[in-house]
Amino acid sequence: MSEAAIQHIPQNQPQNQVTKITEEDSGFYTSLQLNTRAEKMAMLKAVNNSLPMLDKVGEEIAVVDVVLQAVSFPNEETGLIEDTVRTTLIDADGNAYHAASKGIAISLQQAFKVLGDPTTWEEPLVVTVEQGNRGKFRYLTLKF
Repeated sequence: MSEAAIQHIPQNQPQNQVTKITEEDSGFYTSLQLNTRAEKMAMLKAVNNSLPMLDKVGEEIAVVDVVLQAVSFPNEETGLIEDTVRTTLIDADGNAYHAASKGIAISLQQAFKVLGDPTTWEEPLVVTVEQGNRGKFRYLTLKF
């Protein structure tokens, strides 16, 4: 493996995850309306002030809106830059919860394929945040 490959995992991975979920190729998706400055600021506040989804393990979230972002971050164990999807779920009360978890992204991908994206939902999608372990790694997923 080349030194460049060791230092950085390929950049296209999160982009492909976002594309699979949203069928777009922008690396960013939101179901929120972003027509006015106030709507854009509300989205920024939701994303920036969101709480960790890890704090909601075992609890339900009535999802009405979703924000997906392709992100890169250093793996604390390996030092490699890893690409993933940062998901922010927004509930009916305007509370926002975030996670950078492939399990969450895959769960949403399944929901979007069956139910359409949140802009088409007639009622909130009620999910339970669950945590699993694979070896020494933990991950989050959504149960419907």
